[in-house]
Amino acid sequence: MKLTIKHIIYLLCAMILLTVESCMKKDPEWQLQNNAEGVVKEFEMGDSFQNVVFFDCETGNFTFRSIHEWDISFACDPNKFGIQLNTGSNIAVYNTNDTTFLNKYSKPALSKLVFDRPHGSLDSTGFSACWDRFNNTLHKNIFIIRYVKDTSGPQDRFIIFQPLDKTNSYFKFRWRYFESPASSFIEEKVNFDKDYNFIHYSFASKKILFFEPPKEDWDFKITKYIDFLMNQGQPYPYVVRGVISNHYNVSCAVDSNNKYSDIDLQLAKNFVFTDDKDAIGYDWKYYDFALSRYAVRSNRNYIIRNGNNVYFKLKFLDYYNKQGKPGVPKFVFKKMR
Repeated sequence: MKLTIKHIIYLLCAMILLTVESCMKKDPEWQLQNNAEGVVKEFEMGDSFQNVVFFDCETGNFTFRSIHEWDISFACDPNKFGIQLNTGSNIAVYNTNDTTFLNKYSKPALSKLVFDRPHGSLDSTGFSACWDRFNNTLHKNIFIIRYVKDTSGPQDRFIIFQPLDKTNSYFKFRWRYFESPASSFIEEKVNFDKDYNFIHYSFASKKILFFEPPKEDWDFKITKYIDFLMNQGQPYPYVVRGVISNHYNVSCAVDSNNKYSDIDLQLAKNFVFTDDKDAIGYDWKYYDFALSRYAVRSNRNYIIRNGNNVYFKLKFLDYYNKQGKPGVPKFVFKKMR
């Protein structure tokens, strides 16, 4: 098999991680005794991790959605500007720096396409350039969006997209398929809803969607998304499968120095918390080349603080179900009092 740069980088990183893992003190094999250490959950994410699970720690409620339902989303906070891409569906964007919608454009080179950053800052998305945050003005640049209409096929498709207006209550834009005449476009107005973080949109179905639950009703989602490795000083995008927290009301801390069973509320409050959406992320697991499968980092604990200032501790247990099928994250979590 011919190794690409991506494969080589991944292999080197994995070898380094394995070396670090071998030096870490391992917890004994996890065993639950009458669920004394919390509630155990596991979710079937699908063969290609096509499911998205939104989870609420306080209620234990969860919602399943298909990751391919949406392409872009619009932040509902009237005081902020934000358009996010569905990087889990490989959606990326190119800024033409032109404003003439009727122009004929060329397809951008793949190396010119931009993905959102996983930490969730609205200043680090592919559409950040169309908003002047110092003057609160909208640049009506033409963006070319790469998306895949048929997720089972390899063929990229492109969208011509132009933002038109942004107020405290709505966002207006127009778009057309790359191959369509310039006069054949669709204009949409997305009305913001204060109960949600984002309103989503699908180019395939031409619909405005409420993809996420209301922002008060979930703490994190398990999904796939794009993160970056450095290749000769340049960020290289690759798909990961992990956890993204709700930036509205959740902050997280990571701990590798204590046993899960020893973490109590007093200790938890002393951890350093971050609002980064990928604080939990994907490296609670690593690929064990000796076993040819993923293994969970047994010394990694996560502390979640929700909008009600309630603390939970969480530990991943497995990435496989009892039949050995991958893509089934299993974790234990417990409310700390």
